[in-house]
Amino acid sequence: MNNPAGGDWGNGILMSRAEYLTAMDFDEAFGLRELRHKLSASIGDTNDAVVSRYSINAEFCYGRNSIEIVRRYLDTGVLEKHYEKHYNNGSCWTKNEGFEFTVLVACVMSLGCKLPETMRSRLQKMQHPAYRNLVLQKHPNSSLAKMKPLAQKQLEQALENYRDGYPYSYGNAPFLEIMSLRNFKPTSAKIRLSRDIKVIELTMPNGVVIPNFVGPPGDEEVGLKPVHPYHVCATCRAGEKAGSKLLVCGGCKDRKYCSKDCQKKHWKTHKAFCKALSPSEMHGFVQGVKHLIIIDDGSLPVFD
Repeated sequence: MNNPAGGDWGNGILMSRAEYLTAMDFDEAFGLRELRHKLSASIGDTNDAVVSRYSINAEFCYGRNSIEIVRRYLDTGVLEKHYEKHYNNGSCWTKNEGFEFTVLVACVMSLGCKLPETMRSRLQKMQHPAYRNLVLQKHPNSSLAKMKPLAQKQLEQALENYRDGYPYSYGNAPFLEIMSLRNFKPTSAKIRLSRDIKVIELTMPNGVVIPNFVGPPGDEEVGLKPVHPYHVCATCRAGEKAGSKLLVCGGCKDRKYCSKDCQKKHWKTHKAFCKALSPSEMHGFVQGVKHLIIIDDGSLPVFD
C-alpha cells in the first residue's frame, strides 16, 4: 500500500491524494469552515472549543452529529445551486472539471445528501467506457480517465444502490485502520504539515523516517484564524469602540468588520458562505440544527 502522505493510500474511491485535496477545495467552496464557527457561536461557545470538523467527505467529518449537520446544510439547496452554477452548463468540460464533479458526487453520497437526478444521470453517463475513452484521448493525464477499476466499480454500485438520506459506505478501510495494519513500532514520532496534510513522521529503530497521513490539519495549524465570534471583526477580531460601530456585511447582514479593508481581506473566506442562503434561511437553518452539537448534560467537549 502506498504512503498516504506521498500519494494514494488505496485503490478505492476517495482514497487518493488528488481526491482528498479536491474535497478540501469543496469544503472551502461550500463555506463549511465558517459554518462550524457560526454554529459554535450560536450556542454561546465564543472560544470555538467544540471539537468538530465539517467536510463534504463523511470520513473527514468529526464531532457531534457533524455528518447530519453538513447533510442538512447541503440539502437546503446549497448543493443544487452549486451544481447548477458550476457544472450544469452543457459545455464540454476541461480535464479537471469531470474529475472534480466525480469527487463531489462521491462525497455527498457518503453524507447521504439528496442527490438531484441531473447529477446522478450525469455521473452515470461519465462512467460509460466511450466517455472515458474520449477523456483519455483528449486529456491523457486526466485523473478521471485514470481512475482505478475498483473505484469505478464502487461508483457504479453506489449509483445503483444509493438512497437519499442514507450515508453511503464504499467499504474502504478507514485511515486509522490502515495505519494500525502497518503495525509500526517507532522510536519517536513528530507531527508536521505537508502541503495541507497533517503527517506524523515515525523514526524507526534503524533510523529510517517514515511519514504517515494522520488527517486534515486544524484551522490554526494552517495559519487560519477562527472567523468568529460574530460580534467582532471577522479579520482582525477588533471589537466595537466608543463612538464607532462595526460595519455589517450587506449580503448576509451578519458578519461584521472594523473597516472596508478587513472586509475585503475576509471576502475570499466569506463569499461562499455569505451567498449560500439568505439571512432568513441561514437563521432558520442554524436554529434548527444547533441543538445537535450540544451534549445532553449541557457540557461541551473542549481541546486539552
